[in-house]
Amino acid sequence: MVAVVALLGCGSADKEPATTRVTLSGSIECTTGCDGSQQLTARQVERAFWRAGVPFASEQDRAPANPYLRAPRQQSIALPRRAQPFAKHVTAFLIATDPVTFKSEIAYVFDSTSNAEAAVRVEPLARWMTSNNRVTTARVANVLILATTAANRVHRALSSLTQQSG
Repeated sequence: MVAVVALLGCGSADKEPATTRVTLSGSIECTTGCDGSQQLTARQVERAFWRAGVPFASEQDRAPANPYLRAPRQQSIALPRRAQPFAKHVTAFLIATDPVTFKSEIAYVFDSTSNAEAAVRVEPLARWMTSNNRVTTARVANVLILATTAANRVHRALSSLTQQSG
């Protein structure tokens, strides 16, 4: 497997920019400056992807913001088999799928960075999604991203999220 190191222009002025490793399969591994101390919310993730041109189509939020919903259903979150014990720590599950091209974006927003890290330790992020399309994977703070859409759009969204996470 060949790896390429790229600078995404992330981070703040007082910190070094985030350095990521992008493999030929499209996975993104943050190596420095990517683990911000600030937790990201589902709204911040949605906004970053919307601005990058890859908006999510649906959301499954554990604590729905709509007070007018009557008895909101708690659905199970789709996680790889070994990561299933961490489903209770997923606060939101965001997804968009294009039925024509079969390309998709998925984001898991965990309640803490440590739980996101633990889920990836038991099941490497590269195994969370299989596709005939190129899969881009990343973890920024408490968020896990899986996408088969244009990598440059996903990179813009990841850059925005990394800046927001501190």
